[in-house]
Amino acid sequence: MRLSSRFAALAGAALTVAALVGSTPASAGAVPDQAGDGGHNAHGQWQRASEYLNLHQCVYFPLVPAGAQRFTTLVPSRDGRFATGTNISNTPNSTPSCGRGDGNFLPIPVLSGVKALPLT
Repeated sequence: MRLSSRFAALAGAALTVAALVGSTPASAGAVPDQAGDGGHNAHGQWQRASEYLNLHQCVYFPLVPAGAQRFTTLVPSRDGRFATGTNISNTPNSTPSCGRGDGNFLPIPVLSGVKALPLT
């Protein structure tokens, strides 16, 4: 699957966020908790709890073409109609998870995909 430039830019931003949010102190168990330490260890070493950023790209086409173009989603939607399975996991995803559409726009499985990016 070839990534579009927008998809690649989102992947870079998501990796940065995942690296910052998904990090835990490597030696947290070895360093006693003390008031004011913020949960950081003395050595500044960090490890990620998850190994993969699974970016799901879902493409939707209009049921009745009337000048409308296809559109792509990369992040989940609140109501699930145009959802994606983008997640951080210990295992890579190989099949895209897409919402069912809204009746006017339907998912196109052959144009949708998933890219598992290792975080290590």
